[in-house]
Amino acid sequence: MFFRYANAAFTFATFPGLVAAATIEDTLVQRVGVPRTISGSSGSYRTEYGGVDSLRSALAVTVLPFVACSAFAATLLAVAVVAVPFWTLGWWMCSWFGLAVAVHALPDSDAALALGRASGDVEGAAGRLGAVLASAFRVSDALVLVRADALYASLLYYAVASALLPGSPGIAIPAVLG
Repeated sequence: MFFRYANAAFTFATFPGLVAAATIEDTLVQRVGVPRTISGSSGSYRTEYGGVDSLRSALAVTVLPFVACSAFAATLLAVAVVAVPFWTLGWWMCSWFGLAVAVHALPDSDAALALGRASGDVEGAAGRLGAVLASAFRVSDALVLVRADALYASLLYYAVASALLPGSPGIAIPAVLG
């Protein structure tokens, strides 16, 4: 019961990011030409990822929305870090919206399954790349209970801040003491 309320509060807090990410994803899915069906009496549509016929289309509907949402979120976070004074309303708004978009950047399991199916049909480096990406996206989708999407958003914010702020520690992995 607690997780249901926590998930509802999380979705409510990140709703603008959900709208932005869904808009980016829908635009890219339309351009690729993935079939969609109308579901229910509400007239809403559902993307039929099973209709993806090639690895190129599967990569386009899975990886491109992720990259576009991540770039949009990184831009908003860069504005918050560099251009807006710290702890002001503008900083809070840019940081919140950037983190909200980054949280919803990861693709859902249906898109990852379509990518996995399409990459299984192709041999070579492209097929292996598709399989690795599909596995990574499936793992991130399976870790929804520990909010892997929020972890991704936090790491993106840290990467942007460490790249743009002088004297920041950077994102290098610390050396192991030996």
